[in-house]
Amino acid sequence: MTPLSSPFRLTLIAFDLGICATALFFAWRLLHLSRARGEKRVWALSAAVVAGGGAGLVPWLLLGAVDGTIWGFCLAARALWTGATVAAPLAAGVAALRSRRALWLLPAALLLALKWLGEITEPADLEIQRVTIEVAGLKSPVRVAHFSDLQTDGIRPVELRARDAANAFEPDVTVFTGDVMNHLSLKAPVYEYLEGFRARRAKLFVGGDVDGGLSRKEFEAATGFEWLDGRVSTLKFGGARLAFLGFGLLDYRRGASFAEYLVRRAASAAARVALSHRPDPAV
Repeated sequence: MTPLSSPFRLTLIAFDLGICATALFFAWRLLHLSRARGEKRVWALSAAVVAGGGAGLVPWLLLGAVDGTIWGFCLAARALWTGATVAAPLAAGVAALRSRRALWLLPAALLLALKWLGEITEPADLEIQRVTIEVAGLKSPVRVAHFSDLQTDGIRPVELRARDAANAFEPDVTVFTGDVMNHLSLKAPVYEYLEGFRARRAKLFVGGDVDGGLSRKEFEAATGFEWLDGRVSTLKFGGARLAFLGFGLLDYRRGASFAEYLVRRAASAAARVALSHRPDPAV
C-alpha cells in the first residue's frame, strides 16, 4: 500500500477536502437563503442537500472540462464520487440533527454503503478470464498473460493476487498495455510489483495515457518489461514466428503508413499480434 503521507495520497486528500468544503458551503448558503424566504425547514433542508451540494461540485466539474485531458476527466469523476459518497452523507447527517428526523439517515447510510462497495468490495473482486484463440500458422500453443490499466493508488492485495495468478499460469509472454500508475510518486512500488511478473520468453509493454512521464530506459531496467511502442518483437515458437507489434499513443499520429511499416517489419512472422492501449485506432 502507498503510505498515507505520500505526495499522491496527500494530493487526493487535499482534493477531497476541497470538494467537500465547496459542496457543504453551497448547501449551507442555500439553506440560509431558503429559510430567509420562509420556506419550511424540511423543504429548505432538502434543497440545501440536493441542489446546494450539487451546485458546489460545479466548479470542480468546470475545472475538469477546461483541462480536457485524462486528468480533467479524473478530477470531474472524483468530484462526483466524493460529493456523492462523502459530502452528501455529511450533509444528510447534519440535516438529521437539525430536523430531528432519523429518516435523513437512510440516504446517508445508502450512500456510505455505495462508497464501501465502490472502494472496498468491488476493487478486491478479482476475475480471471481464460480464452483460447486458434491462430493459423502457429505450430504450438503460446500462453499469453494480458494486463492493462493498473492505474493503482498503491499496490493492494488484489494486485498481488493477480500477479500470483499470472505467474501460476506460467505464460510464455506477459503483456501490459498501458496505464501502470496514477502518479509518478508511485514509481518505486509499481516498478517492484511489475518486476515480479514472470514469463518464459518475454515481458512486453506499450504505453497508455498516464505513462508519458516515465523513462523508457529506466522502466525497462527496473521492471524487465520491453517497452514496445513503435517497435516489433518477434519470437519463435515450435518453428513458427510470432510477431508482437507495439502501437504507442504517439504512433497514431503517424498514420496508416507507420502501421504498414510495422507490418512489413513483421512480414516473416506466421502470425502477428497488435498491442495497443487503444485498440480501435490501432486496428
